[in-house]
Amino acid sequence: MLKDDLINKQVVIIRGEFKGHRGRVVYADDTNARVELSTKCKIMAVERSFVKEVNPEEGKQNNDGGRSNYGGG
Repeated sequence: MLKDDLINKQVVIIRGEFKGHRGRVVYADDTNARVELSTKCKIMAVERSFVKEVNPEEGKQNNDGGRSNYGGG
């Protein structure tokens, strides 16, 4: 049995009742994924097509104090 590439990845649910929730995939097969929701402390079974992998760099804030690369500030 091969391990699915989606397991242990951070995802966001893009359709259905839990649209917009983020979590970590704990199990995945060809049609379904079990997602451990970050906010509700629940594991939900959703269709695999309803989840999208989240880029780990996405959502991080730039901590340069609002300065541009051209000086100023």
